[in-house]
Amino acid sequence: MLTEYTHESNSTLQYFRHAQTRPAILQNARQMIVEDWIDGLSIRILADSINFAPGALYKYFKFKEDLIDAVQADCSDRLNIFIAGRVTSVENRAEMLLQNGMVYIEYAGQPPQENHLVFNMKPWRLTSGEGCRTAVRSLLEIIQG
Repeated sequence: MLTEYTHESNSTLQYFRHAQTRPAILQNARQMIVEDWIDGLSIRILADSINFAPGALYKYFKFKEDLIDAVQADCSDRLNIFIAGRVTSVENRAEMLLQNGMVYIEYAGQPPQENHLVFNMKPWRLTSGEGCRTAVRSLLEIIQG
């Protein structure tokens, strides 16, 4: 028996394809940047690596800069996961700050291109303006106990 093809089932398939394709795009783009820096990121080669037409990538990222921003955000998430997975719970706030700093330094041993992406990101709401001031105040509270 044939299943009736509906717009709703097509939308579901598109959703799942999009959900699987975006991470593949980011992973392959990050690998290209790690190997050849940002200048080595080619939309055409990236599209070939995931069996896509170059124009199809623009459904996911309007501009190459949007793709780079997404890769940067992904690298930042990887840093946060790296830190969270290695920091243990401690009572002393100064010890917690030291422990986080040591893990942060350990992460610096990752590929330099990935570090370049994380540490040269454009300012965003949490690292600029009032968000930055809030972060600094929180850091001072940790240090002062």
